[in-house]
Amino acid sequence: MTTRRAPRLGVINKFEQGWIDLLVESHLDGFKALDACLYLSQQANSSGRKYSRVPNQFRMNTILKKSRKFRRQDEGFNSGIRWWRIRGEEE
Repeated sequence: MTTRRAPRLGVINKFEQGWIDLLVESHLDGFKALDACLYLSQQANSSGRKYSRVPNQFRMNTILKKSRKFRRQDEGFNSGIRWWRIRGEEE
């Protein structure tokens, strides 16, 4: 008897979607997860305050894996992962 495993990644929640939207609209391309975290920590939310709930770089990698708006490029064990925005036909 085999049991089914749960999917590895869940759906994108409200906070994650907000972070993804900010990164899609940013100038970042070919960035690492730590760069994305630093960028998000400097952004202001709708009330004008800086975000206080910013994920760490490991969580950011997981969030970006969930999104279909980014693709990853592995650069080796020591170099890490670079993320690239996937542009639509309009860009």
